[in-house]
Amino acid sequence: MIAFVAAATLSFAACNTKTEGAQGTDADSIKVETPAIEEVVADTTALGQFEALVNQALPLAEKVQKGDAAATEEYAKVSAEVAALGQELQKGLASMTPEQAAKFAELGKKFSEAAPVAAAK
Repeated sequence: MIAFVAAATLSFAACNTKTEGAQGTDADSIKVETPAIEEVVADTTALGQFEALVNQALPLAEKVQKGDAAATEEYAKVSAEVAALGQELQKGLASMTPEQAAKFAELGKKFSEAAPVAAAK
């Protein structure tokens, strides 16, 4: 399951290469630095929920690496939720703003980088 989640996340990041240029006026008025992913305001959108799940999975991945059996079960559950929501977001990638697409790709990258660490144990 973890290998599937890692593969799915990598595909999300790889498919992020297409962005829509027609949304430039909205993107110009809402300039947000991409590295500010940790500065999360309560976001109830699907992308916000995806971010919350990824941020929940990262510390669990560290615990799994240390051999925490309870964290392993929770990590598998959260990873499945990340994969499912990620697939839904991937379907709507073309309608995302460039900032949203970049945030989605960055979150997918963070998650995929943590997944092999958790899968090693």
